[in-house]
Amino acid sequence: MIKYAIERTIRLAFNTIGLDLHRIRPDISSSDKLSKSLFHFNIDTVFDVGANIGQFARSLRQAGYKGRIISFEPLSEAHEKLREYAKDDSDWLIHPRAALGDNNGEFNINIAGNSVSSSLLEMTALHLNSAQDSGYIGTEKCTTQTLDSIASKYITSNNNIFLKIDTQGMEWEVLNGAVNTLPFIQGVMLEVSFVELYSGQKLWKEMIEHLEIEGFSIWSIDQEFTDQKSGKTLQCNVVLYRP
Repeated sequence: MIKYAIERTIRLAFNTIGLDLHRIRPDISSSDKLSKSLFHFNIDTVFDVGANIGQFARSLRQAGYKGRIISFEPLSEAHEKLREYAKDDSDWLIHPRAALGDNNGEFNINIAGNSVSSSLLEMTALHLNSAQDSGYIGTEKCTTQTLDSIASKYITSNNNIFLKIDTQGMEWEVLNGAVNTLPFIQGVMLEVSFVELYSGQKLWKEMIEHLEIEGFSIWSIDQEFTDQKSGKTLQCNVVLYRP
């Protein structure tokens, strides 16, 4: 009672000078939200596809996730940093340097100035104008593999699996290379685009409809990439789970 009386007195004092006082109730962070969903669905294995230098995996650890993480990254410099970050975490495994897609082979990957925007696809002018530090500065040859071809090295039918895909326009190809693995996956997180940021990429509606046909439903959505000049949302991260 004393606490509420003090709060009321303070609020009235602010009211006398024309100000209104409200308690701030901050929203849960995206990493905490995801960590809670992993716990809710008893996820014990996370495929981190498009890991860069491990930002996603580290955010999971900071949010309290203690299960296994298997990270995939095609860029040599980023892959080396990824291995360094994971070296003291026995449940964080780093797959040999490769890009995941819809076939096994070799491709040239475009290296972006900011690293995280690197892609096997060409970048559109809209993307470059919205994030000028993302322009390509070189290329690098990398191996491509399908998730179907390597998943059995890391999982069994007893695992509860979550698949995170952040592959800069290649999310559709990663899913096409995982047709035999997807039925064993409980949840998916992927970056979806509302406009074409990489030439030929699939956009949000087709991506979501594809996963809904596979039995997934949207669990949460977080804004990811916004045009700084116009304020338009260009990309978001969508988390889906099987009911």
